[in-house]
Amino acid sequence: MPNLTLLDLSYNRLRTFPWSSLKNAPTICKLKLNNNEISKVDAYVDFPQTLEYLYLQCNRITTIPETFLHGLKPLKETFYLRIWQNPLLCDCKIQWIARFRRCVWEHRQEGCVNASPGRARKCIQDKCNFHPNGVAVILDWLKKTHKLISVKPPTPGQSLRCDSPQELKGTLLRNISLPTCTSANDSANSQQTSSTDKLETHEPQKPSAETKPPPLVTNTWERTTVNTPKLSLFWKSESF
Repeated sequence: MPNLTLLDLSYNRLRTFPWSSLKNAPTICKLKLNNNEISKVDAYVDFPQTLEYLYLQCNRITTIPETFLHGLKPLKETFYLRIWQNPLLCDCKIQWIARFRRCVWEHRQEGCVNASPGRARKCIQDKCNFHPNGVAVILDWLKKTHKLISVKPPTPGQSLRCDSPQELKGTLLRNISLPTCTSANDSANSQQTSSTDKLETHEPQKPSAETKPPPLVTNTWERTTVNTPKLSLFWKSESF
């Protein structure tokens, strides 16, 4: 699939995705896996440099390892990731997202959100960049209104929230703190913390490799688009 720019596998009841197959799609820009039954992602993925958009919202994902995105090397230094409406387990493994969301919220007046993509990228890189390759990971909407493109926070129903443990259910990720957690880079093989009395809330202000998945097979339910111009593909009628 050397000329593939868009791969849309949404609404297909997928339970897994063969991430290693992305090496066969060197020109892909957008991968849509939303509204499936995917329950986990790989610990590390060597993403194509052309990939800018990854849709994982509305699945069954409970955690996303911090190292999952360490293989990102996008040409434009910006990566748009949608992960809302997943049953997130708020433990040490997800603290990197909580820390990132809190930082973006604290710098929202400086352009990390409610701003143009360029300004949001610069704000995140200057204030909230925890990615080893300097990539600005944007978890908010990319929205087009009146011919203007801007980064907007999701609606309340699409905000990143804890689904478990029970005492944190419904809490915004930016409002939780896990002070006893260590960085994923320092303890990639550490066991998951089982004690919930270490979880706190506050007011806003390469794990082991998995079994190699099978190669990606193109079936009749796959909706793919092969196109070169990106703008006509992305901004036609869709609201990011």
